[in-house]
Amino acid sequence: MSGKKESVCTMNVQRDERATKRDATVTPGDDHINRRQGQGIGASPGVAVGPVLLYRQAGGALPSIQPIQRPAHTDPAANRHTPNTGFDPANERARLRKALAAAVNDLRALEAQVRTEIGAQEAGIFASQALMLEDPTIEERANELIEAGADASVALTQATEEQAELLLTLPDPLWQARAADVRDAAERAFRWLATGATQSQSLAERIAAMGAPVIVVADDLTPSDTAHMRPDTVLGIALAQGSTTAHAAILARALGIPAVMGLGDAFISRLADGDTLIIDGATGEVIAHPFAEQVVAATAEMQTRQAQRTQQGRQTRAWRWAPGRMRDGVAVRVMANIGGVADARAAAEAGAEGIGLLRTEFLFSGLATLPTENEQTEMYCDILDAFRAPEPFAGRVRHPVIIRTLDAGADKPLPALASLFAQTEANPALGVRGIRLSLAAPDVLATQLRAIVRAVARTGVQARIMAPMIATLEELRAIRQALRTARDDLARQGIRLAQAIPLGIMIETPAAVFACDDLAREAAFFSIGANDLTQYVMAADRLNAQLAALCDPLQPAVLRAIAMITSAGQRVGRPVGVCGEMAGDPQLALLLAGLGVHEVSMTPQRIPAVKEALARYTLAEAQATAQRILAAPTFTEALALLNMAFPNNT
Repeated sequence: MSGKKESVCTMNVQRDERATKRDATVTPGDDHINRRQGQGIGASPGVAVGPVLLYRQAGGALPSIQPIQRPAHTDPAANRHTPNTGFDPANERARLRKALAAAVNDLRALEAQVRTEIGAQEAGIFASQALMLEDPTIEERANELIEAGADASVALTQATEEQAELLLTLPDPLWQARAADVRDAAERAFRWLATGATQSQSLAERIAAMGAPVIVVADDLTPSDTAHMRPDTVLGIALAQGSTTAHAAILARALGIPAVMGLGDAFISRLADGDTLIIDGATGEVIAHPFAEQVVAATAEMQTRQAQRTQQGRQTRAWRWAPGRMRDGVAVRVMANIGGVADARAAAEAGAEGIGLLRTEFLFSGLATLPTENEQTEMYCDILDAFRAPEPFAGRVRHPVIIRTLDAGADKPLPALASLFAQTEANPALGVRGIRLSLAAPDVLATQLRAIVRAVARTGVQARIMAPMIATLEELRAIRQALRTARDDLARQGIRLAQAIPLGIMIETPAAVFACDDLAREAAFFSIGANDLTQYVMAADRLNAQLAALCDPLQPAVLRAIAMITSAGQRVGRPVGVCGEMAGDPQLALLLAGLGVHEVSMTPQRIPAVKEALARYTLAEAQATAQRILAAPTFTEALALLNMAFPNNT
């Protein structure tokens, strides 16, 4: 089962070779009465085999308690109801307020722990949960219920469920997934209210009690459940519900734990504690009670993956401070994608030669209101200051930080912008997102651009600005005018730049591909958003497991689109980069270099492996391979050529 290149376009791409190898272990005449196969959505890559730990209490739902009416007794003389003096609304409100404050403190502590142990992006999940409890919506509704006669516990339960149900009615799956966050956050407050009550055993306690690594099987998992898992005790995760965008999936990927979502209740209901299970977090395939040969093959793949992690550690030490160079000395800049201060520090420590993508929308996520210009300026200054050269880079020329303007909408909804676009979109991926949203909210765009200019002027860091989802030349010109206006406004206030900030664009739409010659004449640089470009070129939702085979950057149409973009850039001397999962795959990074890409940007952890791969080949070798692959008429032939030219151990 090992030896096959994992997909980097999406976590659930099924590659035929893995399935073929697994099925080859089954003898046609074999029979196993309990053997069952399931198909879900691959959410975190890797193969795991081990005993099931069935967690039936997962999901973060608060206790199901019917609201109670305020106790009362009848006053016959006055023929009216008077409240029972044993019920004190003021005391219940105080208990609720104290529990919510304690839960917020818990979440802030967990945020700090996750930020240190896992990453800044994942820590943001718990920062958002804390904001949910700090928002007055739930507390105000709970206080209304307390006044109606419910105690604090019942009031919190009902107020939370009302909020969760409201989210579940929204058409966007991402907003629906936030219902689990509301429940998870409120569950912490409920525990403080239920002091002294009998509590069910937590998932972390059950895992610890097992004494051996397990595969956790559940209906669903809360972010809190997943954040406490570790690869040495949890081999894998298999859930009846969930998707690749669920927070449990995000945390599983960050932790390196294979995970499959969306298996359905029917498959999960037939499993029991101790059952042997194989899961494949790339293909979404799950096998219960596998044959002995399949267990052997899966175990071997697990061991191979562990060896790869060990090798990655050696790569990090050996290649961290090396420049991105091919064997003949041609530079291919290896940069990092970041979403906050901690990511910027991690990128610097990993040896990133620049920031190829600062996702500014991460700074907005979870906020009920948009940050002010001053608040945004401080955010950007903190990030720019954090990306400083560690000692091994001292004295070297620092490469730029590319700041992408707000890329919200579709799979990245922002609560703070919900009021601007009340109409529900039937197809958000083709709706008001990226540059379209920014141009539709000019005040939001102007505030962000002024904040970026102020931060660059204050820190002196070399920076570029990049506009997402550009489809027309008019859009590029519009944001260029907005940047010019922001710069002139600040100049009148005495805030001036030492040099102009270059404005580039992301190429993610087929429209931009066909217009790339015109766009190249006016954009300072191109950055190919490989994930969205693949999705739009192939007309295949990358979150849809049934279309996963189409959503691979090795599809001939996608590669030819990339070649068109790099050729347009070369004709007018514009640098072309790639940000997205494709850039972080060593094989694909070599292919991109051969196609004329100058910069590749990825998660910091992948930087050493990509640097090592680039150093093994000359540019001429990469170019020759790229031309052969461009001529391949099918994905299968392109993959075979790639594996032949750049073996998977690259």
